[in-house]
Parts: sequence; C-alpha cells; structure tokens
Amino acid sequence: MNSKHNNLHQKEPYLFLSPFFILFAVFFLFPVIYSAVISFSDWNGTGKFTFTGLDNYTFLLTGDDYFWSSIRVTSFILVFGFLLQHLIAIPLAILLNTKALKGRSVFQFFYFLPYIFSAVSFSMFIQNILDTNNGLFNYILELIGSNRVGWLTENENIPLSISLAINWRTIGFNTILYLAALQSINPAMYEAAEIDGAGLITKHLKITVPALLPFVFFTVTISIINGMQVFDEPYTMVNNFANGVVINKAGLSTTLYVIYLLKKTGKWGRGNAVAWLLFIFIFLFNLINRKLSKHFDID
Repeated sequence: MNSKHNNLHQKEPYLFLSPFFILFAVFFLFPVIYSAVISFSDWNGTGKFTFTGLDNYTFLLTGDDYFWSSIRVTSFILVFGFLLQHLIAIPLAILLNTKALKGRSVFQFFYFLPYIFSAVSFSMFIQNILDTNNGLFNYILELIGSNRVGWLTENENIPLSISLAINWRTIGFNTILYLAALQSINPAMYEAAEIDGAGLITKHLKITVPALLPFVFFTVTISIINGMQVFDEPYTMVNNFANGVVINKAGLSTTLYVIYLLKKTGKWGRGNAVAWLLFIFIFLFNLINRKLSKHFDID
C-alpha cells in the first residue's frame, strides 16, 4: 500500500505539468514539425502532396532575385532602423542618468511616449507627416526653397523613411532599458575613479561601457529578431510594400522579407521554406552576436 502511495506521490508533479506539455506539443511542437515537412513539398494546402526535397530552398537561394532583394532591404532596415539606434540610446541613457539634469522624469516620459502607441497607429501618424503632397516634412522643405521629396513613393527613399520611423518609435524603449542598467552600477565606482583623477569620458569608457556590454548584447539580440521580422511599419506606411513587389530601376524588388513571405500565400511549400530560411538567418545573426560576446568575455 505504501509502495503504491509513494509511486502516486512521485507522479503527481508530472500530472500537474502534463497540461503544459500537451498544449506545448499540440500548439507549438506539432506546427513547427509540420511546417518543416511542408517546406520540402510542392503543395498549396489542398490536393496532392508532392515531396520535392530541397527544390524550394534551391530556387529561393539561386533562382529568385526577389528573395535576395528582400534580404537586402530588410538588412538595411535592420542596421539603420534597429541596430544603429543603440549608439544613440546609450548616450541618451547616460544623459538621463545624470543627477544634475533637471526634469529627468519628463524627458524619460517623452522619449518613451512613441513606444506606448501601437506600431500601426504610429505608422499612420508618420505616413501623414511624410506624405508627398500634404506632409509636414515636405511643407518645411518648400518653406526653405527645396523641392518635395517622395519619402514613401520613391524606391530609394522608402527603406530610409521606414528606418527613421522605427528609430523614432523604439529608441526611447531602448533608452529606458539602458537607463535601468545604468542605475544598477554602483556609484562608488565612479567616486573612486574621480578620486584617482579620472575625467568624465574616462569614467564612462572604463566603468560604464564594460558594465553595459552584457546588456548591450542582449538588447541587440532582441533588435535582430525584431528587425528581421519587421512588418507593421512598412505594411502600414507604404502601400507599394503591402500591395506587392515593387520593381526599381535596377530591376529588383524593394519589398521586405516578411511581406515577401506574405506574398507566398497559396504556395504552402515555398512559403514555409521562406519562413525556415528566416529562422536560419536570425539564428546566424544571433550566433555572430554571441561569438562577439564571447570575444569580449561577456556571459
């Protein structure tokens, strides 16, 4: 009797955990495996399932210029819209962490304010500002004697415009994160550096930057994931991105990777191959990020 009671007692934790594992298997593990299998097929969701091996991946990597063009445009927005903002967010966080700055909480609120709004509503706001005919930016350009600029209509301006909008919306979020990290640094370290005669720049180079590096690599990882999957801002701001592939003067597309994936609706095999390649790209970018962190002995 005691033996049966002990066995039941040992199984109780697994019984309580079983709902999670069941839901995890049904709603995550199975769809992931199912998607991987479909990526090796020529299937549109109905009809005969035809296994094609690596044909989808081979076509995307060697025979589809639009695929690589979408990678190029997405990488541009990843770098200029998501990654470079860290070079601005860190100095802003240092400035906001300065006790001599009056009204720091007010500045923190206004920096963070754009992030409060949803990506869609903020993108619509930016779309109105950058409108070719009635936008505020072009109105200012006309006042100073310059010509109107097609911020969201000329292919060469679209990635830059989206990058600026993303910076405006998310830089405050990263600034607040870095500010929280800065406040975890022991002030006694700065006081000791001052006693040793260290100046402002030296203190930040010797204390602030090394203390922030582990956090920097974490936030950069998040930015890489968000940058490669960016969708809301371009889809809302630029009708061309949403309606299909736009051909520029060089004969290549100026669409984004996730929107390129969206256009594969109805081609389940190739669409899932695009999705898995996105996962591989994100994994490789983060692997490089991890290698850099190990290079700087960051754990």
